[in-house]
Amino acid sequence: MKPRIEEILTLILFLISATLDLYFGISFLKNGSEYLYFFFAMLIPAFFGSGTVIYFINRFFCPPNQRYTNPLERKNLLAIGRTILFLLIGYYGYSHLKVLIPLINKANYDDLLFNIDKIIFFGNSPTLEMLKIRSAAFTKLMYLGYTSFYAAFPVSFAAAFLSKYKEEVRRLIFGILAIYFIGMIFYYLVPALGPLFYTPDLFSHIPNIWKDILWEGHLAIQNNTATFAPTPFLGVAAFPSLHAAHMIFLFLVARHYHKWLFYIYIPWTAILCMATIFMGWHYVIDLIAGAIVAIFSFKITNEVIKTVQ
Repeated sequence: MKPRIEEILTLILFLISATLDLYFGISFLKNGSEYLYFFFAMLIPAFFGSGTVIYFINRFFCPPNQRYTNPLERKNLLAIGRTILFLLIGYYGYSHLKVLIPLINKANYDDLLFNIDKIIFFGNSPTLEMLKIRSAAFTKLMYLGYTSFYAAFPVSFAAAFLSKYKEEVRRLIFGILAIYFIGMIFYYLVPALGPLFYTPDLFSHIPNIWKDILWEGHLAIQNNTATFAPTPFLGVAAFPSLHAAHMIFLFLVARHYHKWLFYIYIPWTAILCMATIFMGWHYVIDLIAGAIVAIFSFKITNEVIKTVQ
C-alpha cells in the first residue's frame, strides 16, 4: 500500500523521538507492552463499542439515504487496522518526546502564564475563582469530564469509518498529528508545569490519582535517564492544552460531517475545558492557545487533504 502523507509524518515523529531517547540513554522500546495494552485493551474495545452503537442507532432511526456503511465490511476492517497502527505509532512517539522536556529546556513559565490569566480577567484568577466551588458533585463532574477525553477519539473515528465521507478518517489522523507536532514545539519553547504542580497546595482537596504518578515520572527522568522508561500519559506540560486542542478539533470535524455528534460535543467540550482549569492541569491561556492550535490544524488539514486527493 502506498504510504500517505499523514503516515509519513507519523513515522518522522516516531524516528525523532527514538533518536532523542537514544541520545539521552533512554530505552525507547522498554515498557512498549503498556502502550499495546492501552490501545488493545482500552481504545480498540471503545472504538468497536462506539461503532456498534452508532451503526445500530443510524440503522434504525435514520432514513436509507443517510445510513452509514456496515462496519464489518472487509474494506472497513482493513482501514480500521491501518488507522489504529499509525495512531499507536504516533502516540508512542509523542509521549516519548513529551517526557524529555525537562532535559532539553529547564526554564519554567508558570508565573508568566498565571499573570497572563490575571491580565485577561482584569486582575482576577479564574483558577482561584473556580476553586471556591467545593461541591462534591461538581468535583466529580469535573473529574469525569476530564477523564472522558479519551472516549472522544473512538467515538469520532467510529463515526468517520461508518460515514460516507471517506476523506474524514484521513483528516482526523492528519489533524491529530498536526496538533502533536505544533503542541510539542510550544512544549519545548514554553515549558510549564501547570497550576496543579506549580501550586499543589491549592488543589490538595481535589482527588487526583494521576498527580503523584506524573510528578514521580517528571522527577525520575531528571534523576536517572538510564533507568527511566516512558509509559502512556507520563510527561508534564501545560502550554498549550492539547486536551483542549484535540477536543476542539474533534468538535470542528463533527460540525463539518456529523451534526448529531456536533451537538453531543458542545457540552462535552465545555465541561472538559472547565475541568482542565478546576483540576489544575492548565491555565486559561493554555486553553486559548489550544483552541488556536485546533483551528489552525483543522484549516491546514482541509487544505492538505484536498491537495493530495
